[in-house]
Amino acid sequence: MQNSENINDTAAVIKERRGHLGCVTLNKPKRLNAVDPTMAREIDNALEDFCQDDSVSAILLHSGSSRAFCAGGDIRHIREVLLREGAGAACAEMSIAYSTMLRISMCPKPVITIMDGITMGGGIGIGAHAAFRVVTERSVLAMPETAIGLTPDAGGSWLLARAPGRHGLRCAVTGRRIHGAEAVSMGLADVCVSSADLPDLLLELETCSPSDIARLHPDNIPPLPHDEEISAVWEGIDVERIRERLCATDADWAREDLALLDAACPWATGISAWSWRHARGYTSLDEALREETKLVRLCLDRPDFAEGIRARVIDKNTPHWSPATLEEACLELAGQGFV
Repeated sequence: MQNSENINDTAAVIKERRGHLGCVTLNKPKRLNAVDPTMAREIDNALEDFCQDDSVSAILLHSGSSRAFCAGGDIRHIREVLLREGAGAACAEMSIAYSTMLRISMCPKPVITIMDGITMGGGIGIGAHAAFRVVTERSVLAMPETAIGLTPDAGGSWLLARAPGRHGLRCAVTGRRIHGAEAVSMGLADVCVSSADLPDLLLELETCSPSDIARLHPDNIPPLPHDEEISAVWEGIDVERIRERLCATDADWAREDLALLDAACPWATGISAWSWRHARGYTSLDEALREETKLVRLCLDRPDFAEGIRARVIDKNTPHWSPATLEEACLELAGQGFV
């Protein structure tokens, strides 16, 4: 390590320089690096400092723990703000991290992220909009928002709308987890390396140039399994019809999708399918984040989000969704113009 600065083992974000690499380390292992507004601002400030430092040619964003890169936003905190101050204040809190994610995507110096371990929701927003994205065999990625009454945010709609076939829609609606190699195939990451090789990769990044980093992209992207079957079942955005086709499909992946769909918030699954279709027409991450923020506000105005966090995170039991069934949710969404 060379020219380290501002190192504080108790800080949520550690900023240091290694050679000509500016390193930003997420350092809240007990919270799985869940990002809150303070942490987002610290990442933002570190990026700004490194962008103004002429001795830094690239920026690394990674975790100090192998268990998680970032498990998502601090949803307990958002629920507390929601119950105390209302949906507008909660949405404003979430938007702070969205600004950081946009800065990562627009950074004038290449940002490299290592999404080793759990990377979900806002963690994908922090990691998957970078210029060069690394995953490992320990990586577990997901946009699991429908399980808590929310829709994919943090630029998730932008990423999933650009995944091949119907795999992005499938992930947006079910919140299914994917491993590192699958993340590369879906366009959420650029390369999957062995976790044992990460120390050597870090040493290489300290000395390589931005053009060298660009050459690290793989030549061949592995195909996604069951592509044709999944595309046939997940055709369209009518979640009721998709569920019917899942019920009629005799395959392990279909049974797993069905279980996730049935456990998710019915209204959230419908709005997430609608969001995925519309995100295919967006022209920038900035546009996607603005449109997602509108949908997040709609979700926060409903009872499902607070109920989802209560059940899934706090009390560890089954949520009581409103409306309770997919049929009722689809009727309500159609009445609201989400068709």
